[in-house]
Amino acid sequence: MSDTGAGEAFRPGPDDARDGGDRRDPFRAAPVSVWELLGEDLAGEVDDWHHAMRMLGGAISSALATQAEETILVAALNDGVALVDHVGCRDGRSAAHSARALFEHLVNMRDVQASPVNTPERFEEHKHALADQVSRRRWYLPLLTDAARRREVKRLDRMGRAAAGPLAAALGKYQGFHLGWAEGGLRARAEAHDLGSAHEGYRILTSMVQGSSSLAGVTRQAGDATEVKVGVDLDLAATAYAEGLSILSQLFDGLVDSAGDDAEELRARTESLLAGLPQVRDALKRVDEEMSGVTPPPLPPARVAVVGLYPNGRRRWYLYDPQGETVIVANPPAVEPDLSHAIALLEGDDPASRGGRPITMTFDDIKVAPRPGAVAVPAGTILVPAGHPARLAEPRVFRPIPG
Repeated sequence: MSDTGAGEAFRPGPDDARDGGDRRDPFRAAPVSVWELLGEDLAGEVDDWHHAMRMLGGAISSALATQAEETILVAALNDGVALVDHVGCRDGRSAAHSARALFEHLVNMRDVQASPVNTPERFEEHKHALADQVSRRRWYLPLLTDAARRREVKRLDRMGRAAAGPLAAALGKYQGFHLGWAEGGLRARAEAHDLGSAHEGYRILTSMVQGSSSLAGVTRQAGDATEVKVGVDLDLAATAYAEGLSILSQLFDGLVDSAGDDAEELRARTESLLAGLPQVRDALKRVDEEMSGVTPPPLPPARVAVVGLYPNGRRRWYLYDPQGETVIVANPPAVEPDLSHAIALLEGDDPASRGGRPITMTFDDIKVAPRPGAVAVPAGTILVPAGHPARLAEPRVFRPIPG
């Protein structure tokens, strides 16, 4: 299988200036489906695979020897379809959950097919343990209406009574049955069926979805800063696609002896989708580059100097905190900039249009200190809202005026 390490799924794109030019919007709409970005052949294969999963799944299920195998297969078919759908929607985290579930289904299937301990009967009888658990989980009842609560209590009571006898018998037969249907940990069970390598992929996905290792999916270094992406995890989608389809192919391969050509066809179609991994990774990379830039926007300065110009000609300096949205009166700088052009804006100005507040200008490169004893006040008491004509940025006022 091709290397699908999450940290290598994407290469940095071209430099992207966040302060002008072709600025990318991280909240822009993405394509409806990743499959729309693929070539016609692979997109068609994805569509054919979906139909085959639905049409052949029932035929394979009817050929299996036990109810346990049928139950596991149905769950695997649903999680396989969910995996591909989640990747198509760029939802890497949900795709990873589906891929993890597929590995658990694969181990369960191999157990009920070959384990002398984790037998089909043991798997099937665990439904009584689940029913008992559900019947005792009643924390939500106070949230229901009185009538709905009474119906739900009766339903849970019936479920608990029906499960009590069979569960008691099962607990007498199977060691550790109250902890889960199978005896042994997942890793040991996987290794017993020569699935140790696939278990390593399961562990990687587990670490990523649980947050212990985000790698490149939701964080990325851009110079000295870290870009954090909230939303889709496109890198994890590529990893889940590869791991999940590889596992699903192995599951179908194990059913060929029982289900013949139908299982072989699903195995081959799944392998064909897996062979399209390079195109899928490229499509996800293109979506990623469209949705976010490679350099973060500049951080706002901690505090900046602001001068306020009043209609009576008075000027006052402030120190503005953009994070806390406060201003505090400050001493003027040792050398004030030329404000003549800005003062000219006061001519014919209507102070009522800004609620008596001054025309203000911000200076990132001038240092001022708070006036001793001054108290910070909400910025809105001095500054008009951002974008108001009376709230000027330095570049609008002090860039050289042509000839």
